[in-house]
Amino acid sequence: LNSEHFDLELPNRRIIESFKKLGIPHLNLLPNMRKEAEAIRQRVYMPLGDMHWNTIGHRIAGEEIAKYIGANYFEN
Repeated sequence: LNSEHFDLELPNRRIIESFKKLGIPHLNLLPNMRKEAEAIRQRVYMPLGDMHWNTIGHRIAGEEIAKYIGANYFEN
């Protein structure tokens, strides 16, 4: 999809807004996935428009999920 013609982040924003309204704890991986991909200059998705994460994407997601769980569900 061409981002000039479609709001590619609209579904993500709607989901996050719904979670917030309902008080559902959540982790938005999108900002950190983008930040990390830009920092390492690597793709985090499979080729040819496949929206599944590649190995790098899975690593980043796993690290972010671990940080979130550690910060929100475990006492230090």
